[in-house]
This record gives sequence, structure tokens and C-alpha cells, in this order.
Amino acid sequence: MLDGATLSPDAALHAIRGALEKLLGQPSLSFYQREIRAAWDPAGMDGDEDSPIDALLYKKQIVLFGPPGTGKTHSAKEYAKGLIQRETLRLKKAPWYFRNQEARKVAETTRVHRLQLHPGYSYEDFVRGLHVGERGQTEYRLGYLPRLVQTIESETGEMAGLPHVLILDEINRADLSRLLGECFSLLEDRDATVELPGLDEGGRALKLKLPSNLYVIGTMNLIDQSIEQ
Repeated sequence: MLDGATLSPDAALHAIRGALEKLLGQPSLSFYQREIRAAWDPAGMDGDEDSPIDALLYKKQIVLFGPPGTGKTHSAKEYAKGLIQRETLRLKKAPWYFRNQEARKVAETTRVHRLQLHPGYSYEDFVRGLHVGERGQTEYRLGYLPRLVQTIESETGEMAGLPHVLILDEINRADLSRLLGECFSLLEDRDATVELPGLDEGGRALKLKLPSNLYVIGTMNLIDQSIEQ
């Protein structure tokens, strides 16, 4: 146990470093390693006074925009990873966070979902739509978003409840109003539920609500010559 009340700041930092080096098995540890900095300087992890990670935690969704080739997708992945690290530390607490590095690294990879949008990607692909079945019959099938929601809601075990981040890459290449349909309002109102078109085999309507631990990052090019042409 470190007693901060009886140690000088330098001595306390030295004691913390020693405890972490012993816990992590790293003889030369830096407080600026990303997973450790998340514990003491979460707002400054990305170097911005107004952290995009803070904005993402508050609003549940953000959009990164700029000219093509300026690293928006890379930044989106880094923000997603940083958010998962911060929330894992907050929810699982420091002992679990530092002792379960492999499980944490797996979570940072498997809980980030990237979808590349393009003009041909439709509401039927993303939400729900009619498709031709194996026997030639028409049937409603769930799109990407409801399937992802089902995956999140069915989670069990110690990792359940940790964030999932959906990266929608190049949202400027799709018609978002048509792509999202009635689900557009769910991004802003996470307590809302919408009814999707069509009925299941039992004649019941399918309702959709976004989980509170699903975060969305969109990337947008300010200039897209492929669309202009």
C-alpha cells in the first residue's frame, strides 16, 4: 500500500513506478506508455486540449473530416483503441487492467469494427431489406447494424459491457439519410427504440435500440473527386 500522505511527490512517483514494474514485469517502465498514461492523463492521450475521446464518450459519436490522405482512418482507430483503454480502466479498475494485458489487447482489437462505405452500400445492406432466399422466396434479412447490435447484446463473461466502436469510413460517399433511414435518430437518442420495416416469420415487428456501449466514429473527405465526376 502506498501512503501518499507520508511521501513526497518524487518519492510517491518512484514507489508507483516500482510497484508497476514489479506488477508488469518491466524493469524499465515509462509513465508515457499509452496504457499507463491512460491511468493518469486520459484527456491528454491524443495531445489535444479538447480531446476527441472525451467528445466520443460524451456524444457517443464523432466525425473526423479533412482532405483525403490525411490519416483520418488511422486516427479513428487510435481514438477507438484509446476509448476502450480508458473505459476498461474505469470499469475493471487498475489491478485487473494491468494484470490482464493480453485480454485487454484482444478487446482493443476485437471490439473495433470498421465498415467502408461507398455509393452502392444501401439501407438493405446496413439495416434491413428484402432479399431472395434459397428457394426463390423473398424474405427480410438483417443488415450490418442490427447484427452488430445482436452480437453486443448477447455478450457474456467478464468483458461484457466494455465499449464497442463502429468506424464508418468515408461517410461522404454514401447517402446517410437513405443508408440509416429511421435509425438516424438512434444516434442522438440512445434511449429511443425504432420499429424496422417488415415482419418476422411469427408476424412480429422487429425493434432496434442501440446499446449504450456502442460508439460510432465517422470519417469524411472534404473533397471526393470520384463522386464529383
